[in-house]
Amino acid sequence: MSNRILLALAAALCLGTPVMAERPEITSAMQPFVSQDAPVIALVHARVIDGTGAAARTGRTLLLRDGVIQAEGTDGALAIPAGAKVIDLSGQTVLPGLVQMHEHLWMYAGSILSVPKTYPKLFLAAGVTTIRTAGSYNPYIDMKARNDIEAGRSVGPRIDLTIYMDLFGAPRLSDAQATQKYLEFWLDSGFTSVKAYAYTQAEPLHAAIKLAHERGFKVTGHLCEVTYAEAAKMGIDNIEHGFAMTPDLVHRHLHDERQGFDESDGTDKSCSSDALRSLDGVEPTSEAAMSLIHTMVKHGVAVTSTLPALEDLAVGIPEQQGVDLLPEVLQDFHRKARSSLAEMGPHFPLESLQKSAQMERQFMQAGGLLLSGSDPAVPSGGVIAGYGNLRQLELMVEHGFTPLEAIRVSTLNGAIYLEQQDRIGSIEAGKRADLLVVRGDPSANISDLRNATLVFKDGIGYDPAALREAVRGRVGLE
Repeated sequence: MSNRILLALAAALCLGTPVMAERPEITSAMQPFVSQDAPVIALVHARVIDGTGAAARTGRTLLLRDGVIQAEGTDGALAIPAGAKVIDLSGQTVLPGLVQMHEHLWMYAGSILSVPKTYPKLFLAAGVTTIRTAGSYNPYIDMKARNDIEAGRSVGPRIDLTIYMDLFGAPRLSDAQATQKYLEFWLDSGFTSVKAYAYTQAEPLHAAIKLAHERGFKVTGHLCEVTYAEAAKMGIDNIEHGFAMTPDLVHRHLHDERQGFDESDGTDKSCSSDALRSLDGVEPTSEAAMSLIHTMVKHGVAVTSTLPALEDLAVGIPEQQGVDLLPEVLQDFHRKARSSLAEMGPHFPLESLQKSAQMERQFMQAGGLLLSGSDPAVPSGGVIAGYGNLRQLELMVEHGFTPLEAIRVSTLNGAIYLEQQDRIGSIEAGKRADLLVVRGDPSANISDLRNATLVFKDGIGYDPAALREAVRGRVGLE
């Protein structure tokens, strides 16, 4: 029996294995944000969207025990244990906690600011219970943020950490030996993912993929010097930003000398700045576009959609919800940047955003694993953690996805990529009680996701309003 078959059988067996009780002790750092806490909780009269893409079910009861979903069934048919805390969710919907795959613990607002305490709270307030960072500005700060959350010293989602190649102090890796030495250090330090950047060359990228896979980790890429098709054949696991900046479809040569990312002003002078026009004149259903999609599906490459970041580039910082949480000085920066970009015009054609979203849906329909994220570190400061994640789902629906498709991409698909679908990503007995509760019906109106009343992580119910108020005036400062 081949190794591939053995691995598939092992994965199938794991899917049926219940998660062990993992409800953590509530610490003094968590307590101010906890609104619901009991060993056994019954959520009754709820609408359930389970994250698999299946239609919403009404009149449902969920039993949560010791941080795990014990059962889900019809109201009245599911016995509620004596002593359980009963929460009436009439008129409300329960979904899996969002699993978001292109996030950061830093932001740009005139300079690069680490936000290890405030961004995690904003993610959790929006129902984001698991994130994969898409690159660390300061790896040690990000590791501490993850460790503090795991130890109960802080509050936020689970964090899967990604180390950059060729950005933010990382050496420009020119060969396989240098790549191996650099990545081994960070993988040994607790990072579980590697991100190649726009000016990463073929040899170090191939070396990074080989090393990461030997260690059981994954490699993603915001690519330009290496095409998507080339990276797919090397075995890369994921491509960032959908199809918006693919060098494969650019009708001109991009490999001349570039300066890279300028940390002093946040501008990108790599070839990716030219690649913002890569979909000019491209028809999403053309032979070239469909051939690229099928190549990526064939090689098992996932794609992460980051539509809020593209919208920001396209229209010059839309007025995001959450700006009022920034300190006055950063609100001023935001307003000035918004005004300046409005005068300059879009950096990225709005038509290209539409094309990228269309290609993402075609990729999903062709059998590809589509993921979602917000990229809350765009140079304009126009995408804010948590709020941007909800905007991502709205934009997917605006551009042709059904609400149930957008929810699946943003929950179960992320869990599948992280190989944690036996624990998170959907509402199923035996999985962690990571849940988002909202007023209304997101399967009919995706913007109802903004009406969060409760967020469960490991069966502990957090108050979204309290989480947001705790960071008011602090976002960008800590």
